[in-house]
Amino acid sequence: MGENQKRLVEKVESLEPDLIVLTGDMVDSDVESIESHLAFLEVLTEDTPVYAVSGNHEYWSESSEVVRTVYDALGVSVLQETCTPFKDTAFPIELCGISDYEKFTGFQDYKATLPEPANNRFNLLLAHRPVFFETYTALDYDLVLSGHAHGGMIRLPFTGGIYSPDQGLFPSYTSGPYKDNDTTMVVSRGLGNSVFPFRVQNRPEIVLLTLKSS
Repeated sequence: MGENQKRLVEKVESLEPDLIVLTGDMVDSDVESIESHLAFLEVLTEDTPVYAVSGNHEYWSESSEVVRTVYDALGVSVLQETCTPFKDTAFPIELCGISDYEKFTGFQDYKATLPEPANNRFNLLLAHRPVFFETYTALDYDLVLSGHAHGGMIRLPFTGGIYSPDQGLFPSYTSGPYKDNDTTMVVSRGLGNSVFPFRVQNRPEIVLLTLKSS
């Protein structure tokens, strides 16, 4: 997105975020993707706290340790089955995250690995896979930020996404907010492509959220 990701960086900076979160699949197995990601982060981490969780592509990547080294050097906080308070807000927020592994075979397995939400705080979970929405709801997270679905690859009017990993054809969770009881999940369409190198009616996006106390 321009030299050194210039257009992307300028867009994010114009939003003046208090916090930036990365919900996985930020890099692929090739070195070029790491260099592009580094160019994006080098500027944004100067003034804004950044938190991240891994996606399945980081898990598959032979360069996953390089990615972690880069994150450590830039001060990106990687949340691995843990929670941490985020204090730079008017009301207390607990940031939680779960790493993405292929070991997850079902809802109970995934639920057992998730960190417990804190009491008397707004609990925000970074979790790569939206297919486990029922599990996030069962644990009473207030807000879940997710990705993985690539917007459904191809989007059709009145239908939505055509295909998503884990969810198959005509997936339930591909883009935007989904609400169940007191839990809201927001799924980002993301910025790039992967195995399927095209986007049709599926524009890349940066998700901007504003939290307000009730």
